Amino acid sequence: MQDEARTKDQLITELRALHKRVVEFEKDKGESTGPPELRRRAEKRPKARQTETGRCKTNDAERLRHELEIHQIELEMQNHELRNALVQIEESRTRYSDLYPLVLPCVSPGNIFCVANSHGWPF
Repeated sequence: MQDEARTKDQLITELRALHKRVVEFEKDKGESTGPPELRRRAEKRPKARQTETGRCKTNDAERLRHELEIHQIELEMQNHELRNALVQIEESRTRYSDLYPLVLPCVSPGNIFCVANSHGWPF
């Protein structure tokens, strides 16, 4: 296993960095328009993505169409970043559960084991 060559301190540092990213993501999640940097990146996307909706007769309609397209691009970029973060978190979870196998059971009110994680099944 490649993680065995890494020290415990290196793994803890990596875990803290991932935790910090998750906390920052959770904090940014509440914003409705998205971070300003994400909006700037979305506006720089090529105009080829924009759909032909015919000629707009007013500047207001054109502005609204542009805002909707930018918002859609922002959402797609956020979705991509979320999927990447999810993959990293799942990889980290797998790595640390292999490194530190702990049994985490769930006990019902009648003192019956109802659920246990993968490290608890062999007992």
